[in-house]
Amino acid sequence: MLPLLAVGLLAVGLLAVGCVPDPPPWWTPPTFQSVVYSSTEVVAGSSFTVTRTVSDDHHVARVTDFAFFHVSSLGWPIAVPCEVADWKPGPVVTVEATCTMPAIAPNGAWRLQVQAYDGEYSGGEGSCACGSSETAFTGW
Repeated sequence: MLPLLAVGLLAVGLLAVGCVPDPPPWWTPPTFQSVVYSSTEVVAGSSFTVTRTVSDDHHVARVTDFAFFHVSSLGWPIAVPCEVADWKPGPVVTVEATCTMPAIAPNGAWRLQVQAYDGEYSGGEGSCACGSSETAFTGW
């Protein structure tokens, strides 16, 4: 009986750890307002800029995780180095990143995923407290 009780308690404990708490009812994630690429077609081996405007009801604390995915990458990001220009947290922020598409990058459909983090609510255990946006572009 004791081993069965221990297994039951372990299962309840693992379930509690695995659940992500819901954010408070008053919380809204940051919202992506716009995205501007310096070129509609990004050429392998070239640099390009991505400008994102993000807003929040209080303030955007961070804009990170510039993750690039190619249609052939099976959901895994492909390393595209980016330098993000300095910016200050606020209710509306504009973040510009200068990125360099690797010379060996495949042609075709790409998407960029970016996350923005709320400065008011840091999130609970396992929560990102963020808004996320994906935009598509073409690589050549």
